[in-house]
Amino acid sequence: MAKVKKRKLRFAALCRVSTDRQEKKTSLKVQRKKIQEAVRKLKGEVVEWYGGSEHATPGYEKKEINRLLADAEQGKFDAVMVSHVDRWSRDNAASQKGVDILFDNDIRFFVLTTEHDLGRADAKLFLRFQAIIGEYVAEITKGKSLDSKIEMAQNNAPGCGRLPYGRTYDHKTKSWGVDEKAKAKINKIANRYLAGEKLSDLADEYKMSQSGLHKILTQRCGGVWVQVFTKNKGKRNEEITTVETEVPRLLPEATIEAIKKKCKANLTYNHGDKQNRYLLRQKIFCNQCDSILFGQTDKRNPKNIRRTYRHLKNTPASKECCDSLPSRVINADVIEENVIFLKTIIPSRKATREFHRETEAKK
Repeated sequence: MAKVKKRKLRFAALCRVSTDRQEKKTSLKVQRKKIQEAVRKLKGEVVEWYGGSEHATPGYEKKEINRLLADAEQGKFDAVMVSHVDRWSRDNAASQKGVDILFDNDIRFFVLTTEHDLGRADAKLFLRFQAIIGEYVAEITKGKSLDSKIEMAQNNAPGCGRLPYGRTYDHKTKSWGVDEKAKAKINKIANRYLAGEKLSDLADEYKMSQSGLHKILTQRCGGVWVQVFTKNKGKRNEEITTVETEVPRLLPEATIEAIKKKCKANLTYNHGDKQNRYLLRQKIFCNQCDSILFGQTDKRNPKNIRRTYRHLKNTPASKECCDSLPSRVINADVIEENVIFLKTIIPSRKATREFHRETEAKK
């Protein structure tokens, strides 16, 4: 009788670290080497590698684990192997869910050459227990790390996130410096912005995001950088610690205040006369196309400034449905007097349509 050739055990190998900095070091290489040796001893083959820089702790997205579990449901491998049990998970809930998926799809689980039978209660208890310990250790380590970062910030050193724009820090001498090219660029941008150029155009020219440039000009060019640290993020007992760190200036304080004033002006009176407020803003709709009408001030005649509500110019609905109307403009004073000053309730869309019909009928 001919012998049936036994198929090699197909392994999914999981190697991962918590940060990109760890990924650049030897940790992943060591894990990969250990797994390759263990698979060779078991006379199997690795059909897919998973992992990389990805947290095993709660609260972090786990794309690679999700990919592994999705492939397990499709039967792409027979077993999963990790170099250490905490590389599987430090999140008890996620670990239990993953174990259930592997068990339901008849996938075996190995920590190097040691197999843990997912059908046995003691194996499940071991993995759950290890996940709880890992979760606890991760929380303690995270808290200690955050305390160390806060202490660094209190010693006038960078403790969180990226350095503020245009600054450098020498960890050997523990001193701050300035990137002269970045400083010169920010000074040019600030002067051009105060001279009347648009911030969006300047951001495009210098290949920066408008929101990022706005934040740099208004919050990151002074002599103080505020570092923010959050404990228990997303929980009720959230603690926020702020530390003010002295850094070299990029712009004089007078320039920064002028930029803030101009930014504030662009949000208010630079867009129109402050007296020309629209009481029914976002409350009036077209009877034909159901589009919202916006307020517009006509200042061509300074002696007779006219406020109106009108259609948007370029919407497809406005072009198709409203070209036949006698006018796309409603006098703001007239409609506000009828709605507000006669003490009527701000109309619904239906009431607005009826008002349009009555107005057109009178014409």
